[in-house]
Amino acid sequence: MRFLRMGQENSARLNNEVESTPKSSPEFVGQWIAALAEHYRAELSELQVLLYRKGLADLGNMEVERGCSRALKECKFMPTVADIRE
Repeated sequence: MRFLRMGQENSARLNNEVESTPKSSPEFVGQWIAALAEHYRAELSELQVLLYRKGLADLGNMEVERGCSRALKECKFMPTVADIRE
């Protein structure tokens, strides 16, 4: 298992990509999942990250941003794909 970390340079990219595409990019979702994993101190395997990307792929960047931001504020544990989609 690999512990995911998100640097400050990725944080800036995260904010810039929110408005750029109608569908979320795998990289954008991956950055958010890395940020959530860091916050919740969760170790995620590459397969788990792939499943998050697949589960959120049909959402736009704005929807992913809203769902992840809400989960960050409301969830006590690492959110699932379903938590982010609510």
